[in-house]
Amino acid sequence: MHRTTAVVSRVTEVAAPTVALAAAGGPLWRSMVTTGAATTLSLLADRVADRQAEVLVRAARIARLEQEELLSALDASPEKQELLVEIFEAARAAIVHEKLLALAATLASGATASSEGGEVARELMLVQAIADIESPHLAVLARLEQSPSAQVSEPAPGLVSTAYAHAGGWYSLFELRAMPGIGDVVEPILAVLERHGLVEPYEAEGGQVLMPHGRSCRLTSHGRLLLDRLHASDSDEA
Repeated sequence: MHRTTAVVSRVTEVAAPTVALAAAGGPLWRSMVTTGAATTLSLLADRVADRQAEVLVRAARIARLEQEELLSALDASPEKQELLVEIFEAARAAIVHEKLLALAATLASGATASSEGGEVARELMLVQAIADIESPHLAVLARLEQSPSAQVSEPAPGLVSTAYAHAGGWYSLFELRAMPGIGDVVEPILAVLERHGLVEPYEAEGGQVLMPHGRSCRLTSHGRLLLDRLHASDSDEA
Protein backbone atom coordinates (compact mmCIF):
# COMPACT_ATOMS: atom_id res chain seq x y z
CA MET A 1 0.00 0.00 0.00
CA HIS A 2 1.19 3.52 -0.77
CA ARG A 3 2.78 4.86 2.42
CA THR A 4 0.73 8.06 2.54
CA THR A 5 -2.45 6.12 1.77
CA ALA A 6 -1.58 3.97 4.77
CA VAL A 7 -1.26 7.12 6.88
CA VAL A 8 -4.69 8.29 5.70
CA SER A 9 -6.23 4.94 6.62
CA ARG A 10 -4.61 5.03 10.05
CA VAL A 11 -5.71 8.55 10.87
CA THR A 12 -9.28 8.10 9.67
CA GLU A 13 -9.68 5.20 12.08
CA VAL A 14 -9.06 7.33 15.18
CA ALA A 15 -12.31 6.15 16.76
CA ALA A 16 -11.36 2.46 16.49
CA PRO A 17 -9.65 2.29 19.93
CA THR A 18 -12.82 3.61 21.59
CA VAL A 19 -14.96 1.00 19.84
CA ALA A 20 -12.47 -1.73 20.79
CA LEU A 21 -12.54 -0.55 24.40
CA ALA A 22 -16.31 -0.77 24.41
CA ALA A 23 -16.17 -4.32 23.06
CA ALA A 24 -13.51 -5.54 25.48
CA GLY A 25 -14.27 -3.39 28.52
CA GLY A 26 -16.11 -3.99 31.75
CA PRO A 27 -19.82 -4.19 32.49
CA LEU A 28 -20.41 -0.44 32.06
CA TRP A 29 -18.97 -0.41 28.55
CA ARG A 30 -20.84 -3.59 27.60
CA SER A 31 -24.04 -2.05 28.93
CA MET A 32 -23.45 1.05 26.84
CA VAL A 33 -22.88 -1.04 23.74
CA THR A 34 -26.05 -3.04 24.27
CA THR A 35 -28.10 0.15 24.79
CA GLY A 36 -27.14 1.75 21.51
CA ALA A 37 -23.89 3.52 22.35
CA ALA A 38 -22.13 1.44 19.72
CA THR A 39 -24.31 3.11 17.09
CA THR A 40 -23.39 6.54 18.49
CA LEU A 41 -19.70 5.67 18.40
CA SER A 42 -20.04 4.46 14.83
CA LEU A 43 -21.74 7.72 13.81
CA LEU A 44 -18.98 9.66 15.55
CA ALA A 45 -16.33 7.74 13.60
CA ASP A 46 -18.21 8.47 10.36
CA ARG A 47 -18.35 12.18 11.20
CA VAL A 48 -14.62 12.25 11.88
CA ALA A 49 -13.90 10.49 8.59
CA ASP A 50 -16.17 12.94 6.73
CA ARG A 51 -14.26 15.93 8.12
CA GLN A 52 -10.92 14.47 7.11
CA ALA A 53 -12.21 13.49 3.67
CA GLU A 54 -13.53 17.01 3.09
CA VAL A 55 -10.12 18.47 3.93
CA LEU A 56 -8.42 16.07 1.52
CA VAL A 57 -10.86 16.72 -1.35
CA ARG A 58 -10.72 20.50 -0.91
CA ALA A 59 -6.93 20.49 -0.67
CA ALA A 60 -6.60 18.59 -3.95
CA ARG A 61 -8.96 21.05 -5.63
CA ILE A 62 -7.08 24.09 -4.30
CA ALA A 63 -3.72 22.61 -5.36
CA ARG A 64 -5.22 21.68 -8.77
CA LEU A 65 -4.11 18.09 -8.29
CA GLU A 66 -5.81 14.73 -8.37
CA GLN A 67 -6.17 13.28 -4.89
CA GLU A 68 -3.62 10.56 -5.61
CA GLU A 69 -1.18 13.22 -6.89
CA LEU A 70 -1.73 15.20 -3.68
CA LEU A 71 -1.00 12.12 -1.56
CA SER A 72 2.13 11.39 -3.59
CA ALA A 73 3.35 14.96 -3.05
CA LEU A 74 2.74 14.61 0.69
CA ASP A 75 4.75 11.38 0.69
CA ALA A 76 7.84 13.22 -0.59
CA SER A 77 9.37 13.88 2.84
CA PRO A 78 8.87 12.96 6.51
CA GLU A 79 7.94 16.60 7.20
CA LYS A 80 5.08 16.51 4.69
CA GLN A 81 3.89 13.15 6.02
CA GLU A 82 3.81 14.70 9.49
CA LEU A 83 1.88 17.67 8.12
CA LEU A 84 -0.81 15.33 6.80
CA VAL A 85 -1.09 13.52 10.12
CA GLU A 86 -1.29 16.79 12.09
CA ILE A 87 -3.94 18.21 9.76
CA PHE A 88 -6.05 15.06 9.97
CA GLU A 89 -5.76 15.16 13.75
CA ALA A 90 -6.85 18.83 13.79
CA ALA A 91 -9.75 18.03 11.43
CA ARG A 92 -10.85 15.23 13.76
CA ALA A 93 -11.57 17.74 16.53
CA ALA A 94 -12.74 20.64 14.36
CA ILE A 95 -16.28 21.73 15.17
CA VAL A 96 -16.09 25.09 13.38
CA HIS A 97 -16.36 24.50 9.62
CA GLU A 98 -14.06 27.45 8.83
CA LYS A 99 -11.26 25.50 10.47
CA LEU A 100 -11.70 22.70 7.94
CA LEU A 101 -11.46 25.28 5.15
CA ALA A 102 -8.22 26.70 6.55
CA LEU A 103 -6.78 23.21 7.08
CA ALA A 104 -7.55 22.27 3.47
CA ALA A 105 -5.75 25.33 2.10
CA THR A 106 -2.81 24.69 4.44
CA LEU A 107 -2.59 21.07 3.28
CA ALA A 108 -2.60 22.21 -0.35
CA SER A 109 0.15 24.75 0.34
CA GLY A 110 2.24 22.23 2.26
CA ALA A 111 1.92 19.59 -0.44
CA THR A 112 3.32 21.93 -3.09
CA ALA A 113 5.90 23.63 -0.83
CA SER A 114 9.61 23.03 -0.99
CA SER A 115 10.88 20.58 1.64
CA GLU A 116 13.76 22.98 2.26
CA GLY A 117 13.80 26.49 3.69
CA GLY A 118 11.27 25.95 6.47
CA GLU A 119 8.14 26.20 4.31
CA VAL A 120 6.63 22.98 5.64
CA ALA A 121 7.54 23.98 9.21
CA ARG A 122 5.61 27.22 8.67
CA GLU A 123 2.55 25.23 7.58
CA LEU A 124 2.87 23.01 10.65
CA MET A 125 2.83 26.10 12.87
CA LEU A 126 -0.32 27.28 11.10
CA VAL A 127 -1.96 23.91 11.75
CA GLN A 128 -1.16 24.21 15.46
CA ALA A 129 -2.75 27.67 15.50
CA ILE A 130 -5.85 26.54 13.59
CA ALA A 131 -6.31 23.62 15.98
CA ASP A 132 -6.19 25.97 18.97
CA ILE A 133 -8.68 28.63 17.86
CA GLU A 134 -12.47 28.71 17.62
CA SER A 135 -15.17 31.05 16.27
CA PRO A 136 -14.44 33.99 18.64
CA HIS A 137 -10.75 33.95 17.69
CA LEU A 138 -11.64 33.91 13.99
CA ALA A 139 -14.04 36.82 14.52
CA VAL A 140 -11.32 38.92 16.16
CA LEU A 141 -8.85 38.06 13.38
CA ALA A 142 -11.41 39.09 10.77
CA ARG A 143 -11.99 42.38 12.60
CA LEU A 144 -8.26 43.08 12.77
CA GLU A 145 -8.05 42.45 9.04
CA GLN A 146 -10.40 45.38 8.41
CA SER A 147 -8.57 48.68 8.19
CA PRO A 148 -9.75 51.95 6.60
CA SER A 149 -7.77 52.88 3.51
CA ALA A 150 -7.89 56.64 4.20
CA GLN A 151 -4.52 58.18 4.92
CA VAL A 152 -4.35 59.93 8.29
CA SER A 153 -1.58 62.28 9.39
CA GLU A 154 0.44 61.23 12.41
CA PRO A 155 -0.75 62.80 15.67
CA ALA A 156 1.38 64.49 18.29
CA PRO A 157 3.92 62.29 20.18
CA GLY A 158 2.49 60.46 23.19
CA LEU A 159 -0.98 59.85 21.80
CA VAL A 160 -2.19 57.74 18.89
CA SER A 161 -5.69 58.62 17.79
CA THR A 162 -8.16 55.83 16.99
CA ALA A 163 -8.24 56.91 13.33
CA TYR A 164 -4.44 56.83 13.04
CA ALA A 165 -4.30 53.46 14.79
CA HIS A 166 -6.77 51.99 12.30
CA ALA A 167 -4.68 53.25 9.39
CA GLY A 168 -1.75 51.31 10.83
CA GLY A 169 -3.89 48.25 11.50
CA TRP A 170 -4.07 48.78 15.27
CA TYR A 171 -7.24 48.13 17.28
CA SER A 172 -7.69 48.81 20.98
CA LEU A 173 -9.05 46.27 23.43
CA PHE A 174 -11.88 48.72 24.06
CA GLU A 175 -13.03 48.37 20.44
CA LEU A 176 -12.55 44.61 20.29
CA ARG A 177 -14.42 44.15 23.57
CA ALA A 178 -17.43 45.89 21.99
CA MET A 179 -17.72 43.22 19.29
CA PRO A 180 -20.83 41.01 19.55
CA GLY A 181 -20.11 37.88 21.56
CA ILE A 182 -16.63 39.01 22.65
CA GLY A 183 -16.99 41.27 25.69
CA ASP A 184 -14.83 40.33 28.66
CA VAL A 185 -13.30 37.29 26.96
CA VAL A 186 -11.26 39.51 24.63
CA GLU A 187 -8.10 39.15 26.71
CA PRO A 188 -8.03 35.33 26.79
CA ILE A 189 -8.82 35.38 23.06
CA LEU A 190 -5.87 37.67 22.39
CA ALA A 191 -3.64 35.58 24.66
CA VAL A 192 -4.22 32.54 22.43
CA LEU A 193 -3.70 34.58 19.25
CA GLU A 194 -0.50 36.13 20.61
CA ARG A 195 0.83 32.73 21.71
CA HIS A 196 0.61 31.51 18.13
CA GLY A 197 2.10 34.71 16.72
CA LEU A 198 -1.11 35.71 14.92
CA VAL A 199 -1.38 39.15 16.54
CA GLU A 200 1.08 41.46 18.23
CA PRO A 201 0.50 43.96 21.05
CA TYR A 202 1.73 47.52 20.83
CA GLU A 203 3.19 49.57 23.64
CA ALA A 204 5.56 52.53 23.58
CA GLU A 205 9.04 52.40 25.09
CA GLY A 206 8.85 52.18 28.85
CA GLY A 207 5.53 50.39 28.72
CA GLN A 208 3.45 53.50 28.01
CA VAL A 209 0.30 52.53 26.16
CA LEU A 210 -0.38 54.85 23.26
CA MET A 211 -4.07 54.08 22.82
CA PRO A 212 -6.72 56.10 24.64
CA HIS A 213 -8.66 52.97 25.71
CA GLY A 214 -5.94 50.57 26.80
CA ARG A 215 -3.38 48.48 24.96
CA SER A 216 -3.82 47.79 21.27
CA CYS A 217 -2.91 45.00 18.87
CA ARG A 218 -2.75 44.20 15.19
CA LEU A 219 -2.34 41.27 12.84
CA THR A 220 1.12 39.85 12.22
CA SER A 221 2.23 38.47 8.87
CA HIS A 222 1.54 35.00 10.30
CA GLY A 223 -2.01 36.05 11.17
CA ARG A 224 -2.54 37.40 7.66
CA LEU A 225 -1.24 34.13 6.27
CA LEU A 226 -3.86 32.19 8.24
CA LEU A 227 -6.59 34.48 6.89
CA ASP A 228 -5.17 34.00 3.39
CA ARG A 229 -5.67 30.27 3.87
CA LEU A 230 -9.34 30.90 4.67
CA HIS A 231 -9.74 33.13 1.61
CA ALA A 232 -8.04 30.54 -0.61
CA SER A 233 -10.65 27.98 0.40
CA ASP A 234 -13.41 30.57 -0.11
CA SER A 235 -12.20 30.95 -3.71
CA ASP A 236 -12.31 27.19 -4.09
CA GLU A 237 -16.01 27.23 -3.13
CA ALA A 238 -16.86 29.94 -5.66
